[in-house]
Amino acid sequence: EEINLVNSEINRLLKSNILSENNLRTVFKASQSSTVFLEKIDPIIDISLPISRIANDSRIVDICKELLNDDVYLFKDMAVLKEPNADGFELHQDYAWWQPVDSNNFKILNPSKIISVVISINEATEMNGPIIFYPSLHSSLITTKGEKRNFNNSEKNSLIQKSKYVGLMKQGDVIFFHSLIPHYSDKNLSSTSRRQLVLTFNSKSEGNLYEAQLLNYIDIQHKRAELKGITKKQLI
Repeated sequence: EEINLVNSEINRLLKSNILSENNLRTVFKASQSSTVFLEKIDPIIDISLPISRIANDSRIVDICKELLNDDVYLFKDMAVLKEPNADGFELHQDYAWWQPVDSNNFKILNPSKIISVVISINEATEMNGPIIFYPSLHSSLITTKGEKRNFNNSEKNSLIQKSKYVGLMKQGDVIFFHSLIPHYSDKNLSSTSRRQLVLTFNSKSEGNLYEAQLLNYIDIQHKRAELKGITKKQLI
């Protein structure tokens, strides 16, 4: 079973030397109870051959090609982990973090040329904090242009009356979504972890932006670490 192999790979990595506050690859997050959880491994394909194969699997890539009407390049890859009692993530649009601002080495990137794929490693249930999407709200950036951030309270309130799609998923289920779709997740109230592999692709017409995206991500991680008084040194 491919998904079970992915889960085994994550278990292997969790026992390796990557678990360090100094590692740019591992993102830790404190919950409201002050417990610190590992939130994601980003990137992951360069340290796991089985997961790299998933990222290149034609069953995923061909659908992305069809949706974007173009050949595609891998843009970003990560494993998102949500342990029991771990908080969810804030409401945001992915493109807010990828828009071409500062000196992040992006050319002007079209948000309609980027698509993300969520692969459920285990079930996403009402209790363990599934991703909640706001469908049909992918026409524009809702947060302020040029600001890399999540939604503020005013922006959250503007969506209160909008319809939601709760991403309940069985093991192996897949969801494809636009880079401007607002989404968030709630706390894991279950006794089991919720794990997902997230792969993002961009149209070939935009160029191969994987390294530029990685530099952008590293810059964001350095800035977040500085706010916490942590020195993140390298990808381990």
